[in-house]
Amino acid sequence: MTGMEIWAATAVALFLKSITLAMLQGYWRTTNKAFAKPEDAKAFGKGAEMLAEDLPAVQRAQGAIRNDGENVPYFLFIAFAHVHLECWPAGVPWPFGAFVLARCAHSLFMVSPRQPHRTASFALGLLVTLTLAAQIIWTLAT
Repeated sequence: MTGMEIWAATAVALFLKSITLAMLQGYWRTTNKAFAKPEDAKAFGKGAEMLAEDLPAVQRAQGAIRNDGENVPYFLFIAFAHVHLECWPAGVPWPFGAFVLARCAHSLFMVSPRQPHRTASFALGLLVTLTLAAQIIWTLAT
């Protein structure tokens, strides 16, 4: 696979991970018949309980999605530049795969609360992104 193909596969994998979290939110709401929005209770939950706020698991999944929104775009932009500049073509699969695994682990540890695992998986993803950024700077400087 080319670097661009690996980048595209990485983007799709990260998208599917986020969509999975969104689907889990809906699953937890409907199976527990507990909704924070009246229109959702009316549409999906006959006899549903109206909550002042979402279920804790739903809130945690939303937190993971929000955290993805704060981290994944930076990675994808930097990863795209890394591939486009051919910083380290042979090494592309390793950091890209590590980032996907780190973000999947972060989501898992966010939904089923586990520290320090959540922080470690976040740090791994950040380290990968910083490493790619450093390789871009090195490539531009040399």
